[in-house]
Amino acid sequence: MKKFVIILLIILSNLVLFSQNQETKYKIDQTDPNNVVNTIFYAARTGDYLLLENLCDSLGEGDGDTKRICMLSNLKKQADEYGETEEIKETFEKFRNCFKSASSFGKVQYEISGSGNEIAKVSFIFNHQEGESRSSEVMKLIKRDGKWYLYSF
Repeated sequence: MKKFVIILLIILSNLVLFSQNQETKYKIDQTDPNNVVNTIFYAARTGDYLLLENLCDSLGEGDGDTKRICMLSNLKKQADEYGETEEIKETFEKFRNCFKSASSFGKVQYEISGSGNEIAKVSFIFNHQEGESRSSEVMKLIKRDGKWYLYSF
């Protein structure tokens, strides 16, 4: 009986430790523009680039910078399937260096574009890849069918 109790305690303690080590899957809330921008920072910190896949404008109207962010998910799939080349490693490293310690600040500002779409502006600080230590930037997002998508920065 004593052995049974000891084994049971060991199993239970392992289950508790296992459940504590399980990372909760990040939930993207595209009804909140700030959450969409913070998804970029989370992906940079964790390497979960697949989260970036559906963040770009659903009509493809985003600028090149936002499209490059979203394309990291395709690059991750390519690396997983065919192997990570030095060029891919470098791309991921640049992205991580820019955004892993980034953070948004201030209130989200809203406006209506010339075409009648709602635009959100999220201010954030990140490490600029051109050598500036910290740089302030604004990410613009566009609302489509109730969801916010990266549009420009």
